[in-house]
Amino acid sequence: MASPEPMGLPVARKLYKPALQCMADGKHLTHPQLTDRLLEKFPGASSAPGKKNYQRLMACLGELRKAVLVTMVGRGVSAITERGKQLVEEDPPKITPALLRRYPEYVEAEDEKRAKDKARTKRFKAGSPPVQGQSPAETASDAAAAPVSVPSGTVRVHAFGSRSPSVPNRQSRSHLEQRLMASVQALNDELEAAVEELLNQMEEKELVHAVRKLLLKMGYGSGSIDEEVTGALARGTTLKDALGFNQVYIQVTSGQKAQAIDLQGFVGAFSAAHAERGIFVSIAGFTGEARGFAMGMSNSIQIMDVSALSRLLVTHGVGIKVHARHTVKRVDPAYFEKLRA
Repeated sequence: MASPEPMGLPVARKLYKPALQCMADGKHLTHPQLTDRLLEKFPGASSAPGKKNYQRLMACLGELRKAVLVTMVGRGVSAITERGKQLVEEDPPKITPALLRRYPEYVEAEDEKRAKDKARTKRFKAGSPPVQGQSPAETASDAAAAPVSVPSGTVRVHAFGSRSPSVPNRQSRSHLEQRLMASVQALNDELEAAVEELLNQMEEKELVHAVRKLLLKMGYGSGSIDEEVTGALARGTTLKDALGFNQVYIQVTSGQKAQAIDLQGFVGAFSAAHAERGIFVSIAGFTGEARGFAMGMSNSIQIMDVSALSRLLVTHGVGIKVHARHTVKRVDPAYFEKLRA
């Protein structure tokens, strides 16, 4: 009697929520790493049907990327976005295609796919089945030859560049602005992920140098990034804000995750230095016990892992440069009202 085929991961739609939960810590995961995490959530599943597991994982990630809940940060490497983290915190009973349709990018991608499928079916019925591996130029040619229906509220372009009076309505403009904001958020997520990856590759001396520059940007301390203060950050040092009112004790560590005992020693150090609060930066992160200890200290301690540090570096423009600026303009009704007066 043949042994039963090992059961793999469930179908893609049942992986949406588990996949986001597996990525919630913000780490960049290769597809094998993410598969291993998912297998832990499904004890009955096996890694044996590798091809099937891979196909279902790819289908799952493809849908999550449509909704900008997940982004690719490298070849075969994915990471959760801030939007994805928010959905994990929301903790819906399950994540379904209907729930994903709350995101305009997902709706747009689905509508585009539906239109392509419809066009492909139309060509097939006309006796010209779609060709596998058709080039983009051939696809564009087919699209140009096909009759185009223009929805209401859009701009019609005629010969010689003349345009009809119809313009995009307010609803479509609002949708475009939502897409723009979502795209900006996705770009920021990718930028933070890239900075985080660089931070993980740095030595401790380089890390404390970056933290020192960030603190200067945030108004703590004064002068240049000198070696004395930079080195002191690894041991713990007190810095004042720009007005000299608040004293903050800061320490930067790398290597292993910070534990509760490390934070307990940190509290004693900044209390002895007569500082009001402390910032503890641990590139490797914190154990659950350490995070619980920090929460119990109310606002006295601010802990910061590599994800939080990369976010602040991007926010305050440390280690990055402006590539392009885009301004969103709107009509000024007051101007046209004055013309009518």
